[in-house]
Amino acid sequence: QYLTKSEGNWRTILMILQRGKARNDWQRTLDLLSTLTDKDLRDVRYEVLVDALDNTPAGSDVQHVLAPRVAYEQLLPYRAYLLREMKPLLGKAWGNPVQTVAFCKQQITQRQDLSIASTLTSPIGVCRSRVADARSLAVFFVALCRTQGIPAWIDPIDGKIYYTYQGKNVHV
Repeated sequence: QYLTKSEGNWRTILMILQRGKARNDWQRTLDLLSTLTDKDLRDVRYEVLVDALDNTPAGSDVQHVLAPRVAYEQLLPYRAYLLREMKPLLGKAWGNPVQTVAFCKQQITQRQDLSIASTLTSPIGVCRSRVADARSLAVFFVALCRTQGIPAWIDPIDGKIYYTYQGKNVHV
């Protein structure tokens, strides 16, 4: 079904499926593909899928951790970069969503004048510049949480940001 839906991108999907089978990671690979829309299946790059699989703890929540898409941003391989750059920066706070919220509020400058219609700054762009509009910051926060194995998402109806901490869903 994923090969058919991927249309012209079938080689990418076939390569990730073959990789999953060769690594005995078949179910997780299928779980990852299940998070993608039909359009994503037609557009996603192999590097994005590998980044999500290789930089997400096994057994993670599929929809709110493993999924590479946060909102309607361009799909990019951000996890390895955030892991490399942010883990040393957060130190002992790594894996703590409360400290991740604090980092984003204290270390990322919000500039609404940067917002251009539907354009978002990528999580890597926000990490590098430490500047973002509100929507790009929301995507960065969720991406950073997911990279830490913390379930996080943006509600598609009201746009509110949530994460799961100690078994409870918390609104940011």
